[in-house]
Amino acid sequence: MPETKIPKKRKSIQTIRDPRLDPYFITKDEYSYTIKQVVTSDADHFRSKGKSKTYEKALYYHSNMGQALNKISQLQADGDNYNNLDDFIAEYKIISEKIKSYTDEYNEIHKQSIYKK
Repeated sequence: MPETKIPKKRKSIQTIRDPRLDPYFITKDEYSYTIKQVVTSDADHFRSKGKSKTYEKALYYHSNMGQALNKISQLQADGDNYNNLDDFIAEYKIISEKIKSYTDEYNEIHKQSIYKK
């Protein structure tokens, strides 16, 4: 009789929500950091049957938190229209610095936890 493999039980998923990440959030499992967004479907769409639905849409998968935070900063900067390049660059710098500040904080805490072991 062939041996039956039992699938590994998936570890729990952590959700990281913060107003600074809006409209995005991050989920973390044992494999990756996933950037997600809450989406509400259009009730007028022909397939909706007259009802709108709210669901979490996975957008990007990253191997570490720093990459995920950097991607969110890019997404946030790309969301608006700008009248000139200077306005875009100024807004991008503000968002990047905001994300970088807590990316650096996360990396410092992560380093400390690794070296304690």
